[in-house]
Amino acid sequence: MFAFVKNLFVLMSIILFVATIMLLIRFQSLRVRFYESVEEAIESGTLSKGKIQRKWDEAKENMESDNMENRKKAVVVADGMLDSSLKAANFPGENLEKRLAKFSDTDINFKDDIIWAHRLVERIKLGEAEYEIDEEELKRAFYILERTMKELNIL
Repeated sequence: MFAFVKNLFVLMSIILFVATIMLLIRFQSLRVRFYESVEEAIESGTLSKGKIQRKWDEAKENMESDNMENRKKAVVVADGMLDSSLKAANFPGENLEKRLAKFSDTDINFKDDIIWAHRLVERIKLGEAEYEIDEEELKRAFYILERTMKELNIL
């Protein structure tokens, strides 16, 4: 009886180990597809890295300005560029947050930070008077969007 139970637990351990490995491979392949979709859009010409880089340089200039409105504009432009890049890569959804909702946290790094930056942009667009946006928030949002676009090899 002891040998039977021992063999049963060994078999169950092997099955759980194999299932864990298969899940890890599946999540990794989803992540690869995310990055490959963006790369395919660049290669097909749907997404122009040169055009994006020029637009990014303008946004970066606005971000370095002393004028708070220019900084807000830079973050809004950066968010729009990331959103349009994902749209060009055929990710479904009506905005950046909905496009990112299709993916798990393991598919893209810092997903929650990107969503936070997008929500900040939505507040800027709505001009919420009761929500005062400070310089540090704008810098953080811009940095998050820049890091994401670099990670996706868009910049």
